[in-house]
Amino acid sequence: MSKKRITSIEIHMHSSGMCSPEEILAEKVFVYRSGMIKHKLFNGFSEIAIQEFEYKVRKLDIEDFFIYLVSKIKIEEWKSDYSVEVCDGWYWNFKIRYSNHQVLNISGTVESPPNAKQLVKRIKKLTKFEVDPWIF
Repeated sequence: MSKKRITSIEIHMHSSGMCSPEEILAEKVFVYRSGMIKHKLFNGFSEIAIQEFEYKVRKLDIEDFFIYLVSKIKIEEWKSDYSVEVCDGWYWNFKIRYSNHQVLNISGTVESPPNAKQLVKRIKKLTKFEVDPWIF
């Protein structure tokens, strides 16, 4: 029997402050173990991304990334909720998808989960993003 493995992570960031509809109000970053990264930007007018970017990452680099997520970032030890009361700011959702089809949802507001800065650095090292992604 094979051990469950993380197959992808998704990070959804949403602004909840005062913004004009033309501004970027949400971003989504998807990192797939297959070596694909998707980055989507949304404004207040549409639920369809106004910009989408796709990047291909070397297999060795993506495997190292997913090992790092578990061993150093310890994402599987994160609490399910990091929300604090805020009037405005942002909120986020982080999904971990596994090979056994299990999905782990983690959410929060202006506070990031532990080791978030290291996670962001590792994601940004995987590829040269055309638009700097908003992650935590």
